[in-house]
Amino acid sequence: MTYSQFRTKQHSFQSSEGAIKYIDQGQGNVIVLLHGVPTSGWLYRKMIDSLSKNHRVIAPDMLGFGSSDSPEGYEIYSEENHAKRIVALLDHLEVDTWTHVMHDAGGLWTWELLKNHPERISKLIVLNTITVSYTHLT
Repeated sequence: MTYSQFRTKQHSFQSSEGAIKYIDQGQGNVIVLLHGVPTSGWLYRKMIDSLSKNHRVIAPDMLGFGSSDSPEGYEIYSEENHAKRIVALLDHLEVDTWTHVMHDAGGLWTWELLKNHPERISKLIVLNTITVSYTHLT
């Protein structure tokens, strides 16, 4: 698959800060594939077709990455704001819980998401990420 072909498969979600592009493919239990820095959902291009045979796969380009909007500012890209946008996207897609795959700085966004919505992630798959310590995460 070329990058142009990948982009034609992407949908668009309008967050309050800008458009987030994402792949939403397949049916069944949801797997979210979250990239890190400086990548995008394109990182998972070789996995999406296989996984989507038995699952619904969602692979966003987080704000500031890939095909998504890149608004100016610093605070807009905080871990808290990225986490809020992940939840907003999945609420928009009517997804309550999911298996969450994270890579690299996607871990920072995920830890923040888990701090505020631990019930949303049913399974967590960690790929080479940044760790943090939260006393209330178990």
